[in-house]
Amino acid sequence: MFARQNSFDSLNDDIDSDSQMTHHRSIILDALDELELMEVDNDPNADQTDNDDNESEELETLDSATGSVLFAAHTSTIKLIEDYSKMNRNEAVGLGEVNEFVEKVVGVVTDKLQKIINVFTVQMTDTTTSSSWLVDNITCVSPQLHDSYAAVIDTAPVLLCSSDVSSKAINKCAGWPGVTRIFGTLVVGVHLGVHRPHQTAREPDDKRKGTREDAFDDIHLSAVERVFALGKTVDTTVDEKRKDKKRLYRPTTIVPQMPIHRRPANVGAKTRFQDTSSPRKGLYDYIIVGGGTAGCVLASRLTEDPNVSVLLLERGGVHNTFVMRCPLLSGLFNQEKHPSVRWDTTPLTAANGRVLEILTGTVLGGASRFNAMLYTRGSAAQYDEWGRQGRVGWSYADLEPYFIKSENAVSTSGNHHGSAGPWSNQHFDKLYFSPFPNAVKAAHDLGISYTEDVNAPEGPCVSCAKLHVTMTPDGKRLSTFDAFLPPSVIRQRKRLDICSNTLVTKIDFEADGIQAVACGVFFKPFNSPAIEQTFYARARKEIIVCCGAIETPHLLLSSGIGAKDHISKHGIKVIKDLPGVGHNLQDHAGIIITYKVPLSDSFHSLENSFTRASTEFLKYLIRGRGLFTYPTLQVSIFAKSDTLGSDAKFSFDHTNREAFPDIEIMPIPSEATYVRSQKSQGFFSFICVPLRPKSSGTIELHSHDPHASPKVDLGFFTDVTDFEVARKALRLGMKLGEKMRANGYQMEDYLIPAGDSNEQLDTFIRQGVRTTYHYSSSCRMAPEHDAVPGVVDDELRVHGVSRLRIADASIFPDVVATHLQAPVVMVAEKCADMLKKTWSATSW
Repeated sequence: MFARQNSFDSLNDDIDSDSQMTHHRSIILDALDELELMEVDNDPNADQTDNDDNESEELETLDSATGSVLFAAHTSTIKLIEDYSKMNRNEAVGLGEVNEFVEKVVGVVTDKLQKIINVFTVQMTDTTTSSSWLVDNITCVSPQLHDSYAAVIDTAPVLLCSSDVSSKAINKCAGWPGVTRIFGTLVVGVHLGVHRPHQTAREPDDKRKGTREDAFDDIHLSAVERVFALGKTVDTTVDEKRKDKKRLYRPTTIVPQMPIHRRPANVGAKTRFQDTSSPRKGLYDYIIVGGGTAGCVLASRLTEDPNVSVLLLERGGVHNTFVMRCPLLSGLFNQEKHPSVRWDTTPLTAANGRVLEILTGTVLGGASRFNAMLYTRGSAAQYDEWGRQGRVGWSYADLEPYFIKSENAVSTSGNHHGSAGPWSNQHFDKLYFSPFPNAVKAAHDLGISYTEDVNAPEGPCVSCAKLHVTMTPDGKRLSTFDAFLPPSVIRQRKRLDICSNTLVTKIDFEADGIQAVACGVFFKPFNSPAIEQTFYARARKEIIVCCGAIETPHLLLSSGIGAKDHISKHGIKVIKDLPGVGHNLQDHAGIIITYKVPLSDSFHSLENSFTRASTEFLKYLIRGRGLFTYPTLQVSIFAKSDTLGSDAKFSFDHTNREAFPDIEIMPIPSEATYVRSQKSQGFFSFICVPLRPKSSGTIELHSHDPHASPKVDLGFFTDVTDFEVARKALRLGMKLGEKMRANGYQMEDYLIPAGDSNEQLDTFIRQGVRTTYHYSSSCRMAPEHDAVPGVVDDELRVHGVSRLRIADASIFPDVVATHLQAPVVMVAEKCADMLKKTWSATSW
């Protein structure tokens, strides 16, 4: 079926020997030469015997050919684009040459794909021999090709840059049939396309029908990753292949399929039941509500015992896509299909009635799938303060083993770090953009020391710290879902059921004569109609709620646990009058000051330079390196307000281990308000954050409908003493900017306070305050009748209710003075240990 032909002579002739790409000529032609091994011989006299036996082999060969075609096109342009980006020449001229060549490559690849598909369908024994047959039946006849094809529909679209060459390529793609269009557009998308977060929203679907854009609406980046992986497997042993030019290549699937996740009907009973004496559908030892950052950790730890059964219920899906694994792209909240739910807060009474946006994750792994990936434990002194307040088992010495247990510290060592845990973290040796080292030097000039290990328990309270991020060695985001529940673990845990895209509507209770006992949950498909069938599952041991600081109190209120007057108002039966539920909601408010900087010194360069975006993207795609692996925050500055003088210099006793910071200054190489108007300008921001707010907000029900998002008041600056700390944070940020300029770095004011007076700073704060999404403390760990009422005890058990615990950021007595991802994982690790100890000592 395959024979060697000289099909690339025309392309060879088209390459100008005098152009800048001459030195790449042999590399490109070698890659294209390898494609000739996959040339289709459309010989009408070819042997047609034993077609039935050969059909599967031909399908495998088609997979190999497709992967090889794409990889060769990919290889033929990588080095070109990289080298052009390094040239000291007019960018437009260089891009013109590259685009012209890429268009030729795409044309050759297109012809190759069309010929493969046409010949293949002619040789099929089925009476229907059009190329559409292959598209219609791809799901059942070609597992490898279908793996790539299926990935097309599960992630964010490739947005093509605007250029004449792109338009021509798109128009060409639009006319191709079925599979050819899909893979051809992928080639165009990789080489000519960049992700543009600030691109204007597209028109509604009904206005776009029949347009050329329809040709690539459903083309997605994860397919690129899988198909190129397939191509790499085919083309890595060039010398071996040349020994046998008629060899048939049979690559295996590179990216393993995720284990099938359950649907509500698969795991739940159709009616409520009470009998737990024998196994049945819907009966588990533990039920975990919420498969977010904490829920994935807890499910993994509890099912380490093969005799323990666990049901994990998550309202979001898997979203195992290229975009969600890419550190830079996954953190863009404004993606069109971002796995989150968003709604408006109530107006901020202390901030001019402004309305902010609440964001909660709807994906397995929760916020760890799209946050800044920061691994920061917080100050040991704050945990020790919890211990002094009476939280038994919550001092730093008690908690450090749980941090260590989950951790695999790649870049740091020491007794306080772990190396055997499933959750890797590392830091980058290089600070990628120029403002970062300039900010570090400015901090040093102000008396702020630099530290390599932000998580050292003996570290200084005031510091400029290099930050650790949760990533794999090959440059992929490592969420708790990926770290604690990878496919290999899920397959081994025969008694773990993960039910995604599922909304828990209510917790079920029974009375034992003394207090209510949590015994089960009602649930249904997420986003289903109100009349959709509701299912039921029951827990032999306990139910653990891990929905996060917004949705956990929402579920408790909907289930009858909370302030009785509020619950009764919505017609819900009161199970436990617990006023602390939904109260004391805390968050880190952020106030942003912004400067204009050279475009090349900010992330905005990716949006304005096709060359840089393409180079960085290809670097990431091939090597797992470059700008697409970098977090937006690489260092951060921590300070203590009561040691900060009016000149922004510190007078501080560094031997005081009971103090912990109440200010963080986050340097961000971009415009961080999301309202940037100057498209060809670089920006650099300081997000100034009071870390220990005294203000708090509330979470209440909008209605008894479990589908309705709760009413959230963030309560920023309702305690006026928070203004004093916020002013000092702003002054420190402005002082850092002044020092950077004084040291010679070019910066121009863009968004800063009008002056330094308290009144001017307060006006700036009210006009610009934003959330940092660090929601916490809405079901705080404290006595039920504490001055600020508590919801759970020191064992995370809900007051006045048996067999119900909470394990997420909502239980913090007060918001941890750092980024919350690592502390939340610590809580889940500790909760798993508590559950194991409780039930190992209990006869039931």
